[in-house]
Amino acid sequence: MAKRLTDTEKWKDNWYVGLDNDSKIIWQWLIDNCDHAGIIKRGVAVLNMMCRTNISEDELFGQFNSRIQLHGDYYFIPKFLRFQYSVGLNSDKPVIKSVRKRLNELNLQTVVNSLYGNEFLMISESLSNHSLMIKDKDKDKDKNKDKVKDSKDVICKFERIWKEYPRPIGKKVALRHFVASVKTDQDLIDINKALNNYKNSEEFKKGMIQYGSTWFNNWRDWIDIKEVNKVEASW
Repeated sequence: MAKRLTDTEKWKDNWYVGLDNDSKIIWQWLIDNCDHAGIIKRGVAVLNMMCRTNISEDELFGQFNSRIQLHGDYYFIPKFLRFQYSVGLNSDKPVIKSVRKRLNELNLQTVVNSLYGNEFLMISESLSNHSLMIKDKDKDKDKNKDKVKDSKDVICKFERIWKEYPRPIGKKVALRHFVASVKTDQDLIDINKALNNYKNSEEFKKGMIQYGSTWFNNWRDWIDIKEVNKVEASW
């Protein structure tokens, strides 16, 4: 397997440090063994054998929450892409083209786009094989600018909670994350609960307040009252 970047800052990350030893090993095994697009074949049997652990798939998703997604026969780690390719996936470099192709094969381009926006991965209409193609960023900049669901109600709900956020930076990106993740009344209840938990967290009290664009991408991490003292994961 090719060499890749690793984040030494994870040892300062309350989320990672707070994991038990088995979970640390599992997480490290996942990010070391996923492919260059953050995708790894589904299966806890091999994971448990290699890590000498005994975790079920339900426990795996419960432990790592939104950091691991299930897509058919594969696990997907979105933040792997964010870390490894910090400048995005819109270039014509061979490795970036290969990543886009891999995401396309599993229909994951829309997932990445909804999480990180056009600045990270720009996509357009479906092709005949139901895949998506990368478009020229400058050509469609005006056409796709701030494109969200045509719902005044959704935007009004976002505006209300945005006014309460203590560091309102990155509003356009935050709105995209809000539209992608807040689908029901329960989601709205949850995001308000998450914001309240965040304001009562040690991270917040120490003045380490995330940009709004970052927090709205990961607000679900703050729903559980037991987790109010953790910080944003490095991945």
